[in-house]
Amino acid sequence: MSTVARQRISANVAEYSQMKGGTMEHVWAIIRVEREITNPEWHITVTRILRSQAAAEREVARLNALNESKGCRYFCQVTRLIHSQADEADG
Repeated sequence: MSTVARQRISANVAEYSQMKGGTMEHVWAIIRVEREITNPEWHITVTRILRSQAAAEREVARLNALNESKGCRYFCQVTRLIHSQADEADG
């Protein structure tokens, strides 16, 4: 991830914390995409969330190697995990 991207993420986290009274962290979703669509709802699946980009990239490589012949591909995508006081009350 570039320095500019890291700075933008840090600014987004700070802005959210000030506006919403909560905290936000960037996490990495591991996503599986099925090559053959039998059911559109099953075509794309978030399989897990990791806190580290490096760990996510390693897991994607491992899963792609393991499932090479199974008709699916894995990739990672940055997303946000939002912690708010409302979440705590619902919990």
